[in-house]
Amino acid sequence: MGFRATWAARDELAMAKLVDKLNTATEPKDYPSILLDQATSRADADFIECHIYGPIHPNSLERVVGPKPKARHDQIIWRSVSNALRKSGVIVEEV
Repeated sequence: MGFRATWAARDELAMAKLVDKLNTATEPKDYPSILLDQATSRADADFIECHIYGPIHPNSLERVVGPKPKARHDQIIWRSVSNALRKSGVIVEEV
């Protein structure tokens, strides 16, 4: 599941995403390994990603991966967005 937040609410984002990994015994020295869990395989890796350098531009992206929308109106929007991304050289994968 994906989580989003404004920069001002980044602490709430971290708590929402990591609630199962945090408890009263969690210390600041534990934060790095919780925020970036490299796991034993790429599929099991987990992290919090942030975009902090202004608006997102197609040049900010290398690849977009996600499911193809099921609702017709979402498909129309997705087709437009994915075509624009591809024209900008972004790899678009539908799973």
